[in-house]
Amino acid sequence: MPIPASYKEFLSAGLATFKGRVLGTVFVPEVRGEIILEDAIVKSQRFDRIGGIFSYANNQIAVTNSEIKWGQGLFAAKGNFNLVSQAVSAEIT
Repeated sequence: MPIPASYKEFLSAGLATFKGRVLGTVFVPEVRGEIILEDAIVKSQRFDRIGGIFSYANNQIAVTNSEIKWGQGLFAAKGNFNLVSQAVSAEIT
């Protein structure tokens, strides 16, 4: 089955590693850990490394320490995203 053209802009590629814990139940999951994506391509842009420490519980995703690195560039970020209200709070440096 081919991928619809409207989905292609969201495709990503790279080598991902995850270290962490999956807790809770099937209906009320909790996840905590670190995810790193190296040699990444996201929305047709190449990145050397995208990584962060995150948690998921109660429909809330929290990123406490993350970085996006490409060439000489580097962004560090932290923030929260509520999946129900879609409220976002973030800080990028």
